[in-house]
Amino acid sequence: MPLAPDLLAEAFAVTVLRQKPGLTVQAIDAALECSGPRAWNPLLRAVVDLHALGRLGAIESWLVSLLQQRPADELVTIEALIPERSVALARIAVILGERQLQAMPVAPGADAERARILNNLGGRYSALGRRKEALGATERAAKVYERLAKQNPDTFEPDLASSLNNLGVRYSELGRREEALGAAERAVAIRERLAKHNPDASEPNLAMCLNNLAVRYSALGRREEALGAAERAAEIYERLAKQNPDAFDSDLAASLNNLGNSYSALGQREGALGAAQRAVDIYERLAKQNPDAFEPYLAMSLNNLGVRYSALGRREEALGTAERTVQIYERLAKQNPDPFEPYLAGSLNNLGVRYSALGRREEALGATQRAAEIYERLAKQSPDAFEPDLASSLNNLGNRYSELGRREEALGAAQRAAEIYERLAKQNPDAFAPGLAMSLNNLGAFYNEVGPREEALGAAERAAEIYERLARRNPDAFEPNLAASLNNLGAFYSELGRREEALGAAERAVAIRERLAKQNPDAFEPDLASSLNNLGIRYSEAGRREEALGAAERAVAIRERLARQNPDALEPDLASSLNSLGNRYSALGRREEALGAAKRASEMYEPLARQNPEAFEPDLASSLNNLGGRYSEVGRREEALGAAERAAAIRERLAKRNPDAFEPDLATSLGTLGNIWRQESPGPAMNAFKRGVETLRRLFLGDPKTFARLMADLVNDYSKACESSGEKPDADLLAPIVQALEKLS
Repeated sequence: MPLAPDLLAEAFAVTVLRQKPGLTVQAIDAALECSGPRAWNPLLRAVVDLHALGRLGAIESWLVSLLQQRPADELVTIEALIPERSVALARIAVILGERQLQAMPVAPGADAERARILNNLGGRYSALGRRKEALGATERAAKVYERLAKQNPDTFEPDLASSLNNLGVRYSELGRREEALGAAERAVAIRERLAKHNPDASEPNLAMCLNNLAVRYSALGRREEALGAAERAAEIYERLAKQNPDAFDSDLAASLNNLGNSYSALGQREGALGAAQRAVDIYERLAKQNPDAFEPYLAMSLNNLGVRYSALGRREEALGTAERTVQIYERLAKQNPDPFEPYLAGSLNNLGVRYSALGRREEALGATQRAAEIYERLAKQSPDAFEPDLASSLNNLGNRYSELGRREEALGAAQRAAEIYERLAKQNPDAFAPGLAMSLNNLGAFYNEVGPREEALGAAERAAEIYERLARRNPDAFEPNLAASLNNLGAFYSELGRREEALGAAERAVAIRERLAKQNPDAFEPDLASSLNNLGIRYSEAGRREEALGAAERAVAIRERLARQNPDALEPDLASSLNSLGNRYSALGRREEALGAAKRASEMYEPLARQNPEAFEPDLASSLNNLGGRYSEVGRREEALGAAERAAAIRERLAKRNPDAFEPDLATSLGTLGNIWRQESPGPAMNAFKRGVETLRRLFLGDPKTFARLMADLVNDYSKACESSGEKPDADLLAPIVQALEKLS
């Protein structure tokens, strides 16, 4: 029987009973005496409804005390009424399971029922984020089934396999990846043997265990084995669904989603998209026939499809699927907030990422703020279960604030995320050290934006140390993260002028990605190109110009090849690499080649910005700025001015819409214009530099550390241009700026 609501009656009853707490247990006892166990349906529904109204405390505590007094057969009835996924009933479900265990006789004949309750209780503990207790209960269940299966394998081996499957999930939640894999492999081995004797009964369970095994392999970075297990699962479900689509289409769709994840991890993006699209098509059809049962799965599948579209650079389609996902979860959460609000929050996070990829920064922030607000509320009610999600959401929120130039808010969100992960990682390092490292990387980037570069470096060093330790224990899973962290670390060393250390970090990142790309070019060549780009910059800073050029040329060669295969996704990266290559040629005095690379980069960004101005106009402006510098180097002054003026015009328009994010870029463009004018026309040069100072003044005076370097260059160039023009600098403009710069020196 479904849990039917009566909000007014429930709220009224709670209000009255709060005024007369002595009557509470008697009133509920009387209801149970009159209606018997059927009374539990409205009682549990009241918990769900009052949870949504924020008035749960009273009735939940009454029911918890009442459960201690109910007979064992009634507890079984209550258990059947509690849905598998319920935030509101999660605590009651745990207490119910604990009470069932207490009420059980000690006789050996009760072992099977005890193991069943322990298995379920493990899932209930997990839903509350009580991961160690979840593991304890599931281990106890597996031990009981182990003993029973030795005595009677025909009856209990299926239960043992199911329990081992769950045990793998519980180990995984605690970050104990090797043990999780061991449990999953044992589950598959049992199901494999059972399926040989009786394929009709056991193949569906074998396929489910293979799906879980794929997830366990993937967590250890064993991507080929993960794909093998996922393919086998999908093949079994494919065959079963042909024979009986009503029974197995849904399982096939879930398996295809898993298969898509495995393809994606190996860089097989088209295969990943194909599997995800098939999963959506199946759930689309099932949801039309039975929306209540299958809309949640359709939404989850659309979420995956959006990720697959995004990996192929199909940003509009990625956004479309993310919007549909949110619409479905929005509707489901309105009807039933208890199970669906966490999924709504997750889909809003994804929607923010999709908006961001299209340059729709305000909408990206709005979606991510909503996600964080939901997780904030859920984490207050159940911190163990939802604090990890809250921390992840706060990391995303920091990125969205940063894109809008709201640097202090970005830093605040990142600090909160790191604090949560810090606390979680102290309690359970295996599970949460990776999240802490990721959060510290983000925190370093945001510290760098607001100025305290030593703190930025400290966060980045800690992140690299954590990944170093994780990669020693499990290189397949964590070496990719270590390489990314070393890339970041190199940039922070560079900011502090520690060039040798910066170069060392960049070289290590390339070495790791070089090795990974040899093993799996589809998955890791894009990352290798990114690291080579960075390495070129680090070599250049160390004055090793030939090596800088070699690294930049290799990055371009890789991205050139990748962009031919997938232009939508990889042309923006190629354009970025061409800009870097132009800088490297320029440093060696190879000006015509530098100009050629800069022109190609701008020509590539031009159509991208026409198709999607919000996403690519900032990149086009940056490229035109570079192009202006390259034209100037070869003495083509008019073309240099044309490119630089276009860059400034784009940035002027962007800065009107979002001054915090784009005024620094506009000031940079005005500085480039001043440098182009400088040699032949000191008057226009002086005006351009002055405008640059005026543009940056507000942000600089609000946050001198962040903008000191750019402002110092502009002030210096402006003063020299004034001297060349025989003009006096604007003392009123410069006085507070010079004072702030002197305080920093």
